Amino acid sequence: MKKLKNIEELKDFRDKCAEKFSGPDKIRIIVGMATCGIAAGAGEVFDSIAGEVMKLGLGDKVTVVRSGCMGACHAEPTVEISIPGEESVLYGNIDSQRAKVLVKNHIMRNEVVTELVLEKAYETIS
Repeated sequence: MKKLKNIEELKDFRDKCAEKFSGPDKIRIIVGMATCGIAAGAGEVFDSIAGEVMKLGLGDKVTVVRSGCMGACHAEPTVEISIPGEESVLYGNIDSQRAKVLVKNHIMRNEVVTELVLEKAYETIS
């Protein structure tokens, strides 16, 4: 890999990676895997979500990815669901069973699981 020389090259690289791994029409499920998330069980949550996505045959339209800190350490493990054209939703205190509920309700039925939603406390940097 070549070294990136400036912010424009970094943004281009980011955009190419995003396009490759998620595509403009792909749903993204992001699991917070910083130290606090891992300690709270985010690894099991990630495996549960990825397994459910594959079991339901959603691999062509859903990408499951790991993230660093999502800024909600008090509610780990955290999961963000981002559907193109909609505002993303951040969920907290997710375990393996709740993870499956998120896939079945939010992804399959497009129903937000309101009792697990955390207040959105950040802005995406463009």
